[in-house]
Amino acid sequence: MKKKIIFSALIIIGMIAIAGIADVLSTSMKTEEEIVPTAFEKIRCIENLSFIEAGVRTEGSLCLIAPEGEPLIFYQVILNEYIYCRKIKGKRYPLPEGNGIDDYIDVFDEDILELYNFRTGEVEKTLDLVIIAEENTPGRQFSSWDIIYGKVVDGRRCIGWKVYAIDDPYNYRTMRATTYDLDADKVVRDVNLIPSRKYTEEEVEYYKSIFILADQRCNFLECNNLVGESTKTPIEEGGIDIRYVNSWRDGIIEVEMLVEMLPRNNAKLYAEFPELKGYNGKEGDRVKLFFAGYPSAEEIIEMLIEDGAELTYEGCIMLRGGSIDGKRHQISSVNDYIKWRDWEQVDPELDK
Repeated sequence: MKKKIIFSALIIIGMIAIAGIADVLSTSMKTEEEIVPTAFEKIRCIENLSFIEAGVRTEGSLCLIAPEGEPLIFYQVILNEYIYCRKIKGKRYPLPEGNGIDDYIDVFDEDILELYNFRTGEVEKTLDLVIIAEENTPGRQFSSWDIIYGKVVDGRRCIGWKVYAIDDPYNYRTMRATTYDLDADKVVRDVNLIPSRKYTEEEVEYYKSIFILADQRCNFLECNNLVGESTKTPIEEGGIDIRYVNSWRDGIIEVEMLVEMLPRNNAKLYAEFPELKGYNGKEGDRVKLFFAGYPSAEEIIEMLIEDGAELTYEGCIMLRGGSIDGKRHQISSVNDYIKWRDWEQVDPELDK
C-alpha cells in the first residue's frame, strides 16, 4: 500500500513539474504581437527646477533647487558651463523572462538633449539623440539612466555618451561610445570621452582625499553634525548625499540635501551663491550644490556648517571592516584616513 501511495505522489509531482516547464516555455516563446508595449515620457528640463544660481567665484560651481519629487540626480554639470536636459518619448516592452530588475526594454522614439548654459541662462544647443544614433550607431541608443561626459580636447568642446544595444540594454560588454564635437556640430571618431578605469597619480591622490565624505566605514560627516551615508538616512528624512559619479575627475563634487539643512550663516557658501542666502522654499525642497575647482573634503564641510562651528575629527573612527589591518583606528586628519583605509576594498585601481 505504501509503495502505491509513494508512486502516485511521484506521478503527481512529475505532472506539476511538467506543467510548470510548459508554462515557462509558453511565456518565453511569446510572439512580438503578444508583448504589448506601453508608451512613456520623461522630461528633465529647466522649467522643472525652482532655483538656479551659478557660482560667482568658482567657474563650474552651481546651485540647483528642486521641488519634492523632482530627481536632481539627472541634472549634471559638464564643461563647467552647462547642465543638460532631456525630453524622452518611447515605448516600454516587457521582457517575458524579466528578473524583477531588468524586466523591460525601453525603445526611444524621441530623445532630445538640450545644453543649458547656466551662466548665460540660455539653451545653447539642442541635439536629437535618436537621429544621431540612427546615423552613427544603428541598433543602439543612449540609456535613460546614464550620464553625459564633457571635455575640451585640443581646443574642441566635446561631449560623449554610451550607447547600448536596444535589444540588450543591460550588457556593458557590448556598450559603445559616441563623441560629439559641439563646435563642429558632428560626431567625431578620434575622441573617446568615457573615463578609463585607470587613474593618474593625481587622480588617485585626490579621490582618496575626498572619499572620506561618502565612506560608510568612517563617520566624518556625523562628527560634524551632518548625517552621512553610513547612517543610510534618505535625503527626504534629513540625510545628505555626496556623489562623485565621474564629476570628481573634472574637479566637481556634488552635494545634495534638504534646503532646510543649509547653514543659516556661512560666509564661504554665500559668497559663492549670494542669491541662495535669501531663498525661501517649501518643505521638501532639495538643493544640489556643485562645488568646482577640486575642493578638499575639509573645504566642502566648511561650506556646509554654521559660521563659528569648527570642523572636527573628534570621535572620527575608521571601522574594522574598512581598515587595512582589520582594526578600529582614530582618525585625526585626512592623511590618517588615507593611511588606514583599505583601498583594495574600495577600488583595486586605487590600491597604489
